[in-house]
Amino acid sequence: MVQLIIGHVTTSTAKIWVKANGVAIKATVTLTPAQNNKQGNKQKINDLHLLADRYYTGVTEFTNLDPDTLYTCKIIFDQKVETLVEGTLRTMPIEVDEINFLLGSCHLSLFTDHVSPEFKRIDEIAKDEKSRFILTCGDQMYIDTAVHPFWITSRDGYAERYEETWHSLELKQVFGNLPQYMLIDDHEIYNDFINENLSRKQQQLFSWASDAYKIFQHAHNPGDPDKFYYSFDCAHAVFFVMDARTERTGNYLISNDQFDTLTSWINDTVTKDKIKIIVSSVPLITQLDQAQQNDKWSGTKYYEQRDKILKVLMGASNKKIVFLSGDIHLSSHAYITYEANGKTYRINELISSPIKQAQFNILHDEPNGVLIVNKNPYDYFLCKHMGYPVKKGEMRLPLRNNIMSISVKTDRLSYKVYALIGNEMLFEDEVLFEEP
Repeated sequence: MVQLIIGHVTTSTAKIWVKANGVAIKATVTLTPAQNNKQGNKQKINDLHLLADRYYTGVTEFTNLDPDTLYTCKIIFDQKVETLVEGTLRTMPIEVDEINFLLGSCHLSLFTDHVSPEFKRIDEIAKDEKSRFILTCGDQMYIDTAVHPFWITSRDGYAERYEETWHSLELKQVFGNLPQYMLIDDHEIYNDFINENLSRKQQQLFSWASDAYKIFQHAHNPGDPDKFYYSFDCAHAVFFVMDARTERTGNYLISNDQFDTLTSWINDTVTKDKIKIIVSSVPLITQLDQAQQNDKWSGTKYYEQRDKILKVLMGASNKKIVFLSGDIHLSSHAYITYEANGKTYRINELISSPIKQAQFNILHDEPNGVLIVNKNPYDYFLCKHMGYPVKKGEMRLPLRNNIMSISVKTDRLSYKVYALIGNEMLFEDEVLFEEP
């Protein structure tokens, strides 16, 4: 089981998540600058008490770190040198021309998996692209696939599945050296979870799953520990990470509180010049096969709330907006256009999935060319993508386990999609916020 996760990192702070390999009462976490730094800050040490009811895990946050500085991270448990665990982290820069990060989702690890070539490749790509962090937007653990997890009888069942999934040395290398930002989707609870009309057993599963998610994933995210949506910023971009799973009731995919928080974030004047990136575990504008839409923002019951979000975006002064998502087991780029202030703008959506799972072609075979929003048609374009549909004369890109590398500059965003088995870069493109 992974014993170190580098979590939320800023220019001066870092969250470190640890887990004892067995029973331990205390973890001692040490950060040391890899080289002499200008400010002269020395080694920093935090002690962390571990609790049995949290599976001997804990989180500590370091403060007063130097910006854009590489630190080595060492952990020992109960002052026993033989328990040493090591990793690294780099704090975020204050000023930089460009930042790079990775986007992925959907990691199904089987009980017999002891080696992960997918995470070995992620580590290589992160180093080559100089990635600052990775966003994994749902299904970092599968408690099930399509079968209801009736065999789970306590929270321990969810914790054990995390331990099985996060087992390989290759995964540990990525988690311990690259900041992780995670969000919940259905398979951390059970397939196609909706928070309404739950049976007693479903209520138990949701409670156990939520607790386990807080312990293993959300504890090292930024924000409120009891709300699964959060925001953070990095250089030229600000991020809003939605909880598009646990608040679903009736025709609402997210709660009114989350919608209001998102609206305030979109209209925030302090960040009006930065690229605004909204992360959702399920796609918002990408047109899917009709049979696959019900669980997504494109499901008929969620049209009204989806349209409210798009209306806020179209009315915002900041037009540099992009959605990131996963879930659908392929990688794609789509956008819609709209008119404002005599210009034509784009709202883009980038998707990367899966890290490791079966791949499915669920894009709409014949996309309509328009997306109906608030009863008005908006031009819809499917750009580079895996699978079908394919324009006449073009080759179909095969479905592959993949990761997306995203580069952000002051007013530009571009991406590359890499296969995780083999060394191929599958496709790349630039994201435009305004029609040329």
